[in-house]
Amino acid sequence: MGHPLTIGNFVTQSGISAIFTSVTNTYTPYLRIGDDAFPEPSQDQVITGQQYQEVLTDLPLSSQVLTGLFLDIDTASVGLAPTTVEKTLFDRIGYAARQSGVVSNINITPDSGPAISLSDLVTLARFTHELRTVHCG
Repeated sequence: MGHPLTIGNFVTQSGISAIFTSVTNTYTPYLRIGDDAFPEPSQDQVITGQQYQEVLTDLPLSSQVLTGLFLDIDTASVGLAPTTVEKTLFDRIGYAARQSGVVSNINITPDSGPAISLSDLVTLARFTHELRTVHCG
């Protein structure tokens, strides 16, 4: 209760280049729970989630591209109805295209770099609810 929550991703990249180029970006999501009483980051609790990847290649129709990352946090407080905090963390397609179902071509190449970097962080300051579930997908 009353702790800042930070959501981010650890990012690693590996690749091969021969006749074709292939780069794999691996993301490990994490939730960092801060403590206002001990503002030293080394004292924060860090919870990691399930890794996910994108594979970018110059072979036609062979890439697996991360198109969006969305955060849903279900919370509860004493005497209040449960609530959900929803946040878009990354979206290559865009809100309008997702709503209309009309998506234009996404041109991502192996040298495009990771979709998300270590500095792409979202912090919910002084989060005052009981955390029920956190889902990044």
